[in-house]
Amino acid sequence: MQNETLGGEETLTANVERIDLHYYDGLQEELESNFETNFEKARLAGLAIAKDKALSAIKESLIKTDYKSWKHADGALTEAEYEPTKTERAELRTLYRAVEASTSIEQISEIMLK
Repeated sequence: MQNETLGGEETLTANVERIDLHYYDGLQEELESNFETNFEKARLAGLAIAKDKALSAIKESLIKTDYKSWKHADGALTEAEYEPTKTERAELRTLYRAVEASTSIEQISEIMLK
């Protein structure tokens, strides 16, 4: 290694083959830690996106049956006529709660395939 002065700036030159590896102690652990942290952030972001898409689809299905609920509340549908919609809405709410509680994209996929 040698110091040189070029244009008023001091530079350090070294033979790359002789770099002392003690400067890199802990570097691998730091890189692994950063990778794991960033990987977890990406996983959580993907999970949030998957949840949002699934919950939006369920909400849309619930909205499509709202009019039947209103008709039933107004007496325009009998209990027997409303029963299939009532069952469907209960199932959709169960799916919604399951998606909210899910902790992986795989779980969301399984829930949505039901």
